Parts: sequence; structure tokens; C-alpha cells
Amino acid sequence: MLNIKNFVNMLTYLLGGMWIISGFSKFFSFSYFITVVSKLSILTDIKIIVILSSALISIEIIVGLLFFINRYRIFCTDLSIVLLSFFLALSLYSIFIGLNIKCGCFGRYSSQLTSFNHILLLIVLLFISIFIHYNLKEQK
Repeated sequence: MLNIKNFVNMLTYLLGGMWIISGFSKFFSFSYFITVVSKLSILTDIKIIVILSSALISIEIIVGLLFFINRYRIFCTDLSIVLLSFFLALSLYSIFIGLNIKCGCFGRYSSQLTSFNHILLLIVLLFISIFIHYNLKEQK
């Protein structure tokens, strides 16, 4: 029987796997990811873009691994909520100003996502993160 604790554990592994896949796919198509970030025109200094992109990739992989080794899960869900909210706001901003940029969330593999599907994916992941967060808090 699947109880709420097992369901939350399953979702944390799903979210952790998503972060790991996202981080490694950006790592293996780093130049593509840098191009996507540059097109947003929020940052113009390529050195800063490379440093922040590298940091983001590292954070995603570390958060994913922490979910899998069952460490700092509440912190990881907090960070997931912040990151996903930021990505959602950034995506909505890019649509609002008329940029037709593929998200790059999964490196080249996400270039097939439409803007609508990308926004929907972020919203679903955000709700999963919030659900995990509140259930982990209740389990303490």
C-alpha cells in the first residue's frame, strides 16, 4: 500500500533525478546553455554568464544528489522552490518581452519544448516541490 510518506519519498527521488538530469544535460551542452542565457540579455558580461551558469549547473547536480542520499531534503525543497520560481518568472518575462528562446533547462534536449509546455512543466515541478516541502515539515 502506498502511504503518504512513501509517496513523498518517491516524489523526492523524482525531483532529485530531474535536477541531476537537468544539471548534467546543461553540463554536456554547456555552450548551448551559455547561448540561451546570453539571449535573455539580462547579463551582458560573458565571464559572469559562464560563472553563474557553472554555479547553477553545480547547484542542480548537488541538490539532486542530496535528494538521493536523503540529506537536507527540506533545504533542497526550499532551494527547488526558489529556483523553479525564478525559472518560471524568467520564462514568463522572456515571453512577455517577445523573446522566442527555447528554455535550455535540459540542455539541447529541451529545445523541442514549446513555451506553453515549458511553463506547464515548471508549474508542475513547483507544485511537486511545495507538496514535498509541506509533507516533509509535517513528518518532522
